[in-house]
Amino acid sequence: MAQQLATLRTPAAYAGVTKYAHAHSGEAAAAASLALGHAYLLDKRFGEAEANLVEARKAGDILGDYADFLGAQSNHEAGNDATAEALLHGFSARYPDSIFNAQAPELEANVLLALNNPSGAQQVLAANPGSAGDPATSSLRGKSPSSSIRTKRRAHLQTCVARPPLELRCADRPRQAHLHGS
Repeated sequence: MAQQLATLRTPAAYAGVTKYAHAHSGEAAAAASLALGHAYLLDKRFGEAEANLVEARKAGDILGDYADFLGAQSNHEAGNDATAEALLHGFSARYPDSIFNAQAPELEANVLLALNNPSGAQQVLAANPGSAGDPATSSLRGKSPSSSIRTKRRAHLQTCVARPPLELRCADRPRQAHLHGS
């Protein structure tokens, strides 16, 4: 059901996963709520995405990093950057083994730029030199099409924070780039 929801996002798929989430508890309910939150995020239904991601966080702990990262992404795309920053601040410390640790600093820098905090964005990028798209480590990871896209986005982010007069225009551009690639 969750795979169908991720690929097709039909009303029947939403209904099936919602029914499953309500019929179960604990990590099973968390996984179903996470799947719903992700699907709503993909459909740009941010309020419903956040509601389901909050439910995922309440229902279980194992997928907390997924719920927080996707919740931050949803809030950022909806323009709720203060909430997104609250979810991202200290992310790596809360979830040291998360698969999102390479992506969280870049998202947090985008959020901070949207909050008109270019120095905070620069600090986040400087404190996380091995994060997604870092030009210094991309050759160590091996290049893939997505890593070269992340490298370009990160270079754009660094340009934005280096020239504060452009911060407002730059704050919009990473969000647009984020919507078109990962």
